[in-house]
Amino acid sequence: MSKRKKIFLITGIGAGLILALSLFLLFSREPGPDDGIGDQAAGSSSGEPAEERPTERRIDLFGQAPARAPNSALITQIATIFIERFQSYSNQNNNSHLKDAAALATERMADWIKTQTVEQASVYRGVTTRVYTAKVEELLAARAVVAVGAQVTTIVRDSRVSEFKTATVELVLAGAEWKVDRFVWNE
Repeated sequence: MSKRKKIFLITGIGAGLILALSLFLLFSREPGPDDGIGDQAAGSSSGEPAEERPTERRIDLFGQAPARAPNSALITQIATIFIERFQSYSNQNNNSHLKDAAALATERMADWIKTQTVEQASVYRGVTTRVYTAKVEELLAARAVVAVGAQVTTIVRDSRVSEFKTATVELVLAGAEWKVDRFVWNE
């Protein structure tokens, strides 16, 4: 047996032993006091329901996940994605950016987006928008306002011009999803 084969065999056996030991330790450990098993058993033996811990999550295995409180990270992410898709386009992309943005918008906003077509042309003109900051200004149960800062780069043939702009994006809770309801570049 060559030296290379011996090293491979020893390494494989060692890795297998470590894996087996790890799995053994993981599945053979005794439930501890923090596992919640003792509390539930004690509650059921006295006839009283066990007290629910605040860290427990109730998940319906056969339906939807329970509704969550508004998450500002999710809201800023939706606003960012919307602006970058809606405001990044060229005059040679058949307005595909509008379809992407309309998927993130309310029905009323999607109708307005459809009117924002870019005239197609043979001389290239493109706009790329990169959001560099997004902050939730107002967050209510079913409405949010996000202030956004972005760099907008316009390319015409070989010339490139960049400018920094701020915008306001308003989102509303439509069913279980946050949708963009209004978008305005600030002056």
